[in-house]
Amino acid sequence: MARNKLVDMIGKLSEEQVERLSGIAMEYLDMNTKVEDTAPKSCPCCGAANAHFIKRGFSGRKQRYQCKSCGKRFTFDAGKLTAYSHQTEEAWATFIRDTLSLKSLDECAANISVSHPTSFYMRHKLLSFLEEALNDITSVLSILLGGIAAISLVVGGIGIMNIMLVTVTERTREIGIRKAIGASRGTILMQFLMEAVVLCMLGCGLGIFLSWSILQIVNTVVASLDMVFRLNGGVVLIAV
Repeated sequence: MARNKLVDMIGKLSEEQVERLSGIAMEYLDMNTKVEDTAPKSCPCCGAANAHFIKRGFSGRKQRYQCKSCGKRFTFDAGKLTAYSHQTEEAWATFIRDTLSLKSLDECAANISVSHPTSFYMRHKLLSFLEEALNDITSVLSILLGGIAAISLVVGGIGIMNIMLVTVTERTREIGIRKAIGASRGTILMQFLMEAVVLCMLGCGLGIFLSWSILQIVNTVVASLDMVFRLNGGVVLIAV
């Protein structure tokens, strides 16, 4: 019924009004196309992965959903930079570009036609978002480097074991002579264990020194980026 009324009303409009109405309709069609594939995979409020969602209209230009598990409502961009913001994606893109270009708050606000407090809020939100992203990247890199270090430790342990096995095999005559002059099994075992410990400690010391030297070189190279790399005492103890 509403569609029939709309058709009748369009026939009474001028050409300019029809063009404006067509532009608004195209905007809504474009908006529907953008949100077709934005159905959430999980609820950002309760974290339910297989929850069912009900569409609850639009908030500005954003599709709103309601989670059946927790009953809370949210927009399709929940958890993103543009969430809880009335600004369009184009405005955010312009603001991000201006911020990265080191423009002032007033210049950023003027370019997207917002007030100074709104520009301040958007910049604070942008910097917080970048900080969280950087922390996530740092965490992933820490896990990755920790895994590589663990593999290196396992490979190093296997290498030391093989070297000591070869050492014992090649020194069979020496072991026989020591037994012949009265050395006990425990004394011979202690000798080889002490040799292994000394070799391991020398290797650890050399590795720590080389790591510290490399970090000093890297810190010198990236000094202009305000980044500092340090040896983690806990990691060093685990490696030793």
